[in-house]
Amino acid sequence: MESFIAESGEGRKRLDRFLVERTGRSRAEIQRLIKAGRVRVAGRAVKPSYLLEPGDCVELEPPPARPLLPQPEAIALRIICEDEDLIVVDKPAGLVTHPASGHLGGTLVNGLLHHCGRLAETGDPLRPGIVHRLDRETSGAIVVAKTALAYQSLVEQFKRGEVGKSYLALVHGIIEEDEGLIELPLRRARFRRGEISVDAAGKGATTEFFVLGRFPTAGKTLVEARPKTGRTHQLRVHFRYIGHPVVGDRKYGRRGDTAPRMMLHAWRLSLWHPRTGEQLEFTAPPPEEFRPWLAGSAGGSRAPQDKRGRSRDR
Repeated sequence: MESFIAESGEGRKRLDRFLVERTGRSRAEIQRLIKAGRVRVAGRAVKPSYLLEPGDCVELEPPPARPLLPQPEAIALRIICEDEDLIVVDKPAGLVTHPASGHLGGTLVNGLLHHCGRLAETGDPLRPGIVHRLDRETSGAIVVAKTALAYQSLVEQFKRGEVGKSYLALVHGIIEEDEGLIELPLRRARFRRGEISVDAAGKGATTEFFVLGRFPTAGKTLVEARPKTGRTHQLRVHFRYIGHPVVGDRKYGRRGDTAPRMMLHAWRLSLWHPRTGEQLEFTAPPPEEFRPWLAGSAGGSRAPQDKRGRSRDR
């Protein structure tokens, strides 16, 4: 606990400004600490704009120190494929991909460090081996780099759009078209923290989709979605924008949706092996929640498939 006394010349000074000057922390950090209840004046919580009086005692409780490196944890993993360079895992819904604020443990990275011993360095100590991510409530195939060779190769493949990704998504409403292309630029929402929105000033984003099944009684459609770009929350925002939000999506979905999970699954993943140059395709079997919809998908336009070839000179 750090304590400070407002001097006579500091009367009527804002609390956040006072602490910035006394601690050297940024104003944004100080405001976060105040809003988190870690700052008290005379024993009570106040707002960042609180005006101090001479003699006020300000107490600041620093946040717990974050670990410098993620720690290995014994977490059950469904491994699809593994060799000396990479590991492909079928991530369950509910598992966070890597440590971040609020999720410093219990993540996929923690489990992989326990299983693999070490992962490739990425420049971010909290994201070893991570070249792409899946949202917490999205299940399915994700590739992680174990070596520097694999990391550099996979980063370049993602950058060049050479990694093929195919998702299963159950969405609200009946999509009449058998297939479609959504091309809408995306950027971080200006007034909603943590959200992405369609914005002409954003970066280009393209999603191709194919209807696998229509369910008029339930008012839902099962689609195979292929993101051609890798923007944050791309599929979720694109389908919401065209009026068909993903079932179970708590951030972008329909109000009152009671689905137990978000119905988005990273079903297939294809890439070039960083060492051998061979093209590889990995499949994460659809979870139990998807199987009734797949079994009744005869009303769709086509069966799930992948058009990509198996070999190429590199």
